[in-house]
Amino acid sequence: MWKRFVTLAVACGALLVGAPTFAAESEQAMPQAVTRLQTFLDGMITLQGRFTQRSEVAGSGDLQESRGQFAAFKPGKFRWDYESPTPQMILSDGATLWFYEQELEQVTRVPAERMDQSPATFLVNGGRIVDQFGWRVRHSDAWNADTVVLMPKSQEGAAAQYQEIAITLAPNKDAILNLEVTDNLGNRSYIFFQDMQRNEPIDKQKFQFTPPKGVDVIDG
Repeated sequence: MWKRFVTLAVACGALLVGAPTFAAESEQAMPQAVTRLQTFLDGMITLQGRFTQRSEVAGSGDLQESRGQFAAFKPGKFRWDYESPTPQMILSDGATLWFYEQELEQVTRVPAERMDQSPATFLVNGGRIVDQFGWRVRHSDAWNADTVVLMPKSQEGAAAQYQEIAITLAPNKDAILNLEVTDNLGNRSYIFFQDMQRNEPIDKQKFQFTPPKGVDVIDG
């Protein structure tokens, strides 16, 4: 479940040709797409909506699709509820990361700091993009928008499990169209967002979780 979340919960797009080279870190040198993404993250307090996730295993051609809803609340809180094909929940309350697999009656808990540089948490942890990532910008013809591709500078912990995150912002409004993740094995995940709402009220109790009675709790 841990690997599935890190590599599949945020996703889409092709690998860039050639080895990553980190761009200059001067704010003045950043292209408009990177500046816009930073402004979007700086101004975001809450984010919620629905998603469709497509996960592709490298070399197999197999494509798995799942759907659900998500919510995020800065700092450090997020929740992904997979509704199909298998009900699952992934929740961070800011201190602990919970993975609840209902059909298995199993809960895995992980200290939230272990996910500090994961694809999921860069949305809610704040900070400057250029401090955490190298970046490239490419144009997405499919969306008629620029896509910012982020490569983690650290190769330790969660960051070592993925090569890059690609984020496409809607060209005419403050919304993320999709996230794309490629892990170090070449597996790809594609997440497309629908009905996104930014900075709308969210009940903080949504980010609290107590394991149901009778389920196995595993420390990850």
